[in-house]
Amino acid sequence: MVTFTKRGVVLFFVTVLLGSAHGAPVFPVKYSANNRYLVDQNDAPFPIMGRTAWFVTALSVADSHTFIDDTAARGYR
Repeated sequence: MVTFTKRGVVLFFVTVLLGSAHGAPVFPVKYSANNRYLVDQNDAPFPIMGRTAWFVTALSVADSHTFIDDTAARGYR
């Protein structure tokens, strides 16, 4: 189950990929030695940034537009 959860995080929540300090990441990414974060093939940290909005359908039209505008302003795509 832990493996499935980790794969789910990698597959479903990668929305914006940031380059590492060593340039572009070398794929495929893998788990770090301590299994707490992802690294590329050069062992450079591979950050993941994501945001979910399951609740947005329950918001009013004005509030949903505000949320979407705020999300875009923060750099999420």
